[in-house]
Amino acid sequence: MKIVLVQRLVPGYRHELFEALRSVCAEQGVDFELWASLAPAEFVRRGTAADLSWAKPLPVTTILGLGLEWQHLPWREALTSDLLVVPDGLRCFSNFALIALRRLLGRTVLTWGHGRTLQPSLLSRTLASLRLSLLRLAHGHLVYTTQCLGTMLAAGVPRQHIAITENAPSLCGAEGLHAQHPEVVAFRTDHGLGNAPCVAFLGSWYPTKRPERIIAIGEAIRREQPDAHIVVLGGGDGLALLRQHEAPWLHVLGPRHGREKFVALAACRCLAVTGIAGLNVLDAMAVARPVVLSRRGGHSPKRSTCAMA
Repeated sequence: MKIVLVQRLVPGYRHELFEALRSVCAEQGVDFELWASLAPAEFVRRGTAADLSWAKPLPVTTILGLGLEWQHLPWREALTSDLLVVPDGLRCFSNFALIALRRLLGRTVLTWGHGRTLQPSLLSRTLASLRLSLLRLAHGHLVYTTQCLGTMLAAGVPRQHIAITENAPSLCGAEGLHAQHPEVVAFRTDHGLGNAPCVAFLGSWYPTKRPERIIAIGEAIRREQPDAHIVVLGGGDGLALLRQHEAPWLHVLGPRHGREKFVALAACRCLAVTGIAGLNVLDAMAVARPVVLSRRGGHSPKRSTCAMA
C-alpha cells in the first residue's frame, strides 16, 4: 500500500509528526511519501520551515500574482497511489485538481485542515463557498479540532466522513518547566530580566502583521509597570523595525524552537497575541502561562480554550 501526503511546505512544528508517520507506516509495511515544495524566502526568514531530506520536492508556480499557486506533481503517481491526502487550503489550485481527478477515477482522496478558510483576505472570503463545494468531492476529511466540525456539517458533509485529528505541535520541550526552574532562571539572568515582570509575544513577524504594535503595547505596559520587559520570539522581516527601536526593555530574540522556546515562555508572566491566535496559544498553555487575545474575529480553533481579553 502507498500513501502520499501533499504539502505546500513543511512547517517546523510538523517535523516530528511527519517523521512519526513515516516510521509507523514503515513498521506496518506501508510506503509513505511526503511531497512538498520549497518554502518561500520570506517564510524561511521567519525560521519556521523544516528540512526533511526524504520529502519529494515539488516545483511550484505562482498564478497571476494573486497569491494562488500550482504545484507541479508527478501526476501518474498522484492518481494511482492507494491513498492521497491533500491540504484543504484555497491557495494551491492543484489540490482541487487532485481531488476532482481522483474522485473521477474512484481513487481515495482525503483533505486535511481547518475545514473552512480562516484567512481575512477578500479573495479567500469570496471563494469560500466554491472552496467548500470542491472539498465535498473528497471521500473524507481530516479536520484539526472539534471546532472545525460545524462548517463542514453545515456544508452538508456527512459526519461519518469527518475525522478529528487534534492537530497540535509537540509539547515535549515544556516538560518540568516553571518560573523557578534552573533553565528559566538562567534565561532571565542571561537577558538581564532580573525579577521584572515580562510579557511574551510569539509568532511570525512579517510587516503586514504590524509588529510596531508591540512597541506601543510595551510602552503602555511600562506606564503602569515601569520595570516591565517585553520578550519577542519568532522570525520574519518585520523584526527589523523592532530591532531599530533599541529600547532596553525590548528583547527581540528571533526564532526559538523546542526547549528554548518553552524556557523563554516560562520566564514570562503571559503571552500576548496581537493578531490571530493559533498554535502559539498551546505553547503558552504548556508552561501554564495565561494568554491575552485581541477582540477580533478570525482566531484559529486553538483559541477556544483561552479566555478572551
